[in-house]
Amino acid sequence: MCSNFKIQVCNEVIRLSKLFDNYFVKYVYLIASPHFKKQRYYQISASEKNFLHLTGVKTDLDSYTFFIKCLYGILTIDDFDYYPNVENAHTKADIKEKLHNLNKAIGLFSSDVLFFQEGYSKNHINCAFITSEGTFTIGFIDNKGLLFPNTILNRNKTDLDSITSDFVILRKLKGQRQFDTIVYGNQKQINEYCSDFGYLISKQLCC
Repeated sequence: MCSNFKIQVCNEVIRLSKLFDNYFVKYVYLIASPHFKKQRYYQISASEKNFLHLTGVKTDLDSYTFFIKCLYGILTIDDFDYYPNVENAHTKADIKEKLHNLNKAIGLFSSDVLFFQEGYSKNHINCAFITSEGTFTIGFIDNKGLLFPNTILNRNKTDLDSITSDFVILRKLKGQRQFDTIVYGNQKQINEYCSDFGYLISKQLCC
């Protein structure tokens, strides 16, 4: 991987790690919809260890150390290299694409349009939940009731009958007991969920 390209990648993963930390690692999101069939709601977050896999780069560092070095801005071009078993020309395009989609994925919940689907299995990719804003898809795996990002795919992979309306997204700081911030949804929708699983929602949001 040429040094100029590695410098660009290094700077970009450092920048994205800070956003990933501020939008995903520090928070838990609750997504609820009356159209969900498998569960009433899903809780989504991320750990520091999820970041490396989503970038597409190869490193001998463990995933946690890679993220921390990115977060503190001390990652160097010697810390990572080619994505394994891919020719150079495709490697650059692949990493650029992954980082571009990761950048969009971090701000996903602020999108005007969202698609949701419970479960996805195709081409050896298995996810408990996927969501898309139309140009890419992020897949999540279940870990003891909490969903963590595991893959980012090109284009919208949700089905034609995927959920696109009548949902709410709430947020809380990780470690906090109740969700206290509205990311998406109106008061009428939230009140319906307050009567269903209000123990998860701050009283300030329930009227």
